[in-house]
Amino acid sequence: MCEVCGSRFADVIRPEEQGPQRDPNTVALYSLFFPGAGHWYIGQKGQAIARGVLSVWVVLVALLAAIGGSNLMAIVFGIVATVLWFAGAHDAYREARKESGMVLLKGRAFLYLVLGLLLLMVVLLVSAGLQAGDQV
Repeated sequence: MCEVCGSRFADVIRPEEQGPQRDPNTVALYSLFFPGAGHWYIGQKGQAIARGVLSVWVVLVALLAAIGGSNLMAIVFGIVATVLWFAGAHDAYREARKESGMVLLKGRAFLYLVLGLLLLMVVLLVSAGLQAGDQV
């Protein structure tokens, strides 16, 4: 704490992170084209990579489940992929408008979503394995 002005040193030393100014509608369209692309466009490369990898993973699980005959897993992960796609566009739009309080998936919420999806995938795979074992 500064004895002269009373400011915290972290407030004085840490500069505000300013990404490039972009049109929020264009940012949302980029995210609708590919999840994470809108975040990349506004300079949030870490968010872009995380969202892109998560979306590709969920779509691949849905496709592989559909090919493998696991209809429940294909439907669940297909719905999750669709929701993630639109949530990514929403979040990119809000980030471009500097309304980070309106972002749906950030920080711990994003982490808990990933962990929840992993747990859901394991539960569905174990359930499918047990059903296949009963049929043999």
